Amino acid sequence: MAGRPTKITPEVVGKLEAAFRIGCSDAEACFFAEISRDTLYEYQKKNPAFSGRKMELKSAPMLGARKVIAKAIKDGDLKTAKWYFEYTLKREIALRNLRSREERNDLNNS
Repeated sequence: MAGRPTKITPEVVGKLEAAFRIGCSDAEACFFAEISRDTLYEYQKKNPAFSGRKMELKSAPMLGARKVIAKAIKDGDLKTAKWYFEYTLKREIALRNLRSREERNDLNNS
């Protein structure tokens, strides 16, 4: 006896990949592909390679942005260079503060 036909067709996979490539959430990608999130998660369980592909595709927008920033800095865009320096510095300080807080909490809980 045959099971239910799959809702995940090559066309649906293509739509999901297109959505993930532009940084869509699972909910947004499923809406675009006209499937439920449960259907997506079941498909991922049966196709672990797709889960990895999804993660790679979701990182594409950030990679594109980094390329643009790096090119601008390389081309001598001082405004972008200054912004990137300030952004990176603020992020590093925030991470250091978080680590310090966690270390103090660990000491207090010992």
